[in-house]
Amino acid sequence: MRQLLVAVAVLAILCVQVTANVADAEDEGVVAAQRVKADRCGAKGGHCEVESTCGGRKLPGLCEANGSGVDAVCCVPKAVSKGKKRLSPKQMAAKRKAAATLRKKQSKAAKAAAAAMNKQSAKSKADAKDMPAKKPTKPGTAGDGKSFDFQMKPKPSSSVTPDGPKPAVSGSKKSKKHGKGKGKGKKSKKAKKSKKSKKSKKSKKSKKSKLGMKVTKGSRGVDVAQKTTKKQWKCLKNAGWDWAVIRGFRASNKPDAHVASSLKHARAAGYSRRKLGVYLYPCAKCGDAKGQINRMVKHLKNKGVHKHFSTIWLDIEGSFWPTGKPKSKRARKQRQRSAAAIAADAALASRQAAAAAPILPGQPRPAPSTKSAISKGKGKGKGKGKGKKRAGKRFRKSRAFFRELVRECQALKTYRCGVYTSEKAWTSIMGKTPILAAKGLPLWYPSYDLTPSAATTDFEGFGGWNKSWAKQYSERQNVCGVSVDVNVKA
Repeated sequence: MRQLLVAVAVLAILCVQVTANVADAEDEGVVAAQRVKADRCGAKGGHCEVESTCGGRKLPGLCEANGSGVDAVCCVPKAVSKGKKRLSPKQMAAKRKAAATLRKKQSKAAKAAAAAMNKQSAKSKADAKDMPAKKPTKPGTAGDGKSFDFQMKPKPSSSVTPDGPKPAVSGSKKSKKHGKGKGKGKKSKKAKKSKKSKKSKKSKKSKKSKLGMKVTKGSRGVDVAQKTTKKQWKCLKNAGWDWAVIRGFRASNKPDAHVASSLKHARAAGYSRRKLGVYLYPCAKCGDAKGQINRMVKHLKNKGVHKHFSTIWLDIEGSFWPTGKPKSKRARKQRQRSAAAIAADAALASRQAAAAAPILPGQPRPAPSTKSAISKGKGKGKGKGKGKKRAGKRFRKSRAFFRELVRECQALKTYRCGVYTSEKAWTSIMGKTPILAAKGLPLWYPSYDLTPSAATTDFEGFGGWNKSWAKQYSERQNVCGVSVDVNVKA
């Protein structure tokens, strides 16, 4: 029994201790919860106080009741609740001052813009008032083709506008009745078209003026057909040779091997694009004029020098053009027979002249002969007139080849095209008739008078050219170690 009582007492003591520990733990948990909530309130920027004394934003549930039993709230100040930092009085004053200056600047700019607009409108009104009325050339019509009634004086407010005087409505009705003003309208349209055409011509001229070599009158230049170094180009420039033309295509139907290096060295020596040109010596017998120009330009593009010059000169001379010589043996024999017949006729004419001369005493009279070599059967008139036909055919071939050259050269649109030739070479290749394709192309011609004068008094004009661009006054001169032909700008 005693043991039972002792056991009960021990159990009672243990129960009391357990309940005390639980109470202590609950108190500690409440305190910890209160501390956590207070920390959360502090993180929000507030503190725990009585709700009645809070002057800011109240966040309930973050604070527990205080010792007096009154519930506390997390009180957050207003400035902190908006997420903004409080500014000092100096900072606030500076901010207000900056805002005031900005407003003043904006008002000044608005006033200046308004004044400018008012000034412009006043000027336009004054110009409209001072604008003179257009005087029509015919009675009953205005200058723009519309009819106008001169008896009615329109009011300034309705008739005068910034675009000019308005025609009266009544006058236009009268002109429609009587058929006036129709021809004038057509004329005005024609005038507009002519103005547009003049403008287009001017624009074309300005574009053309930007192309080609730009050389002053009387300046001297060289044309080169061999490899030229940078040192030699510098020597030529310092010696006063202002411009140069370099061979770009040979009569062997292939681009020149030294044109790219010569162009590079000339540009490096100080020659500009408008001071350099390239000449093409075509092979007309080879045909394909378009291909010859394209091969030369392609070669220069591959070498990266196609923008180093401004003019392509077409060299029209030499024996690489159609000659009109007969190709077959039969034709050659026929030509020889016709030549023998001509010689026999000349001998016959001389004998006839001798027979007709007065006979001196003691001189025998020669027996007259009336038969020529042709009548005897030598030649028999074969080939008579065929020389002219061959020449005409040859000229037609040469002209067609030249037209194709010019057409393809002008199609490039980045260079100006010119012609180098003499009167003798041109007439022997193209004939004396002017070619339309050569119209407008500058002419560079040779005249070896050894005088570097800009006054080309020896130029008489041929092939449709009345003036020359430049004159070659000597050839094969050794200048700065280079064999050059020397020229002068006309």
